[in-house]
Amino acid sequence: MRRSKKLFTLFTVILFALLLSCNQTSDRDDPINNKNSDSLHTDKQPNLSSTEPVHAVGGALEEDPTDLNHLLSAHGGTLTPEQIMKIYYPHEVNPEEEGNETITISKKELEGGTIKVCLIDDNMMDDSQKTSKIELTLEAVGPAWKVIKIEKQWKCYEGRGHTDWGIQSCT
Repeated sequence: MRRSKKLFTLFTVILFALLLSCNQTSDRDDPINNKNSDSLHTDKQPNLSSTEPVHAVGGALEEDPTDLNHLLSAHGGTLTPEQIMKIYYPHEVNPEEEGNETITISKKELEGGTIKVCLIDDNMMDDSQKTSKIELTLEAVGPAWKVIKIEKQWKCYEGRGHTDWGIQSCT
């Protein structure tokens, strides 16, 4: 009886350790802190979703930038606005894939030293959503950038919903 209780306890401890280890992340999955990374791109987009809900403001979905700012602060402030956008939206177009998807990134200086970086992913490989637009509004904080606003809009393919910038779901 005593031996079976010891085996049960040992089994429980091993199972607990195994389950706990499944929840650990590796630095190689972090495009900022990975010292062996040649680029800021990753195959997986970091989980930047916040506990705050995404809400519509003035015709765009606005997302809380807190998680993205935590990720950027870990880097130490040497990123360009374009690199910040690529961290937020790491998807890259594969020229060998079917279709003619394009991604363009532009930036515009606004009043008060802020910058708006705009990414447009056009002709997406999606059956209903044609184009996605993401705008990050950044302000300089010392040598670093702080994201003060994240806005998203999209267009649907003809016959799949709105074909102008909007936030309604495509069908």
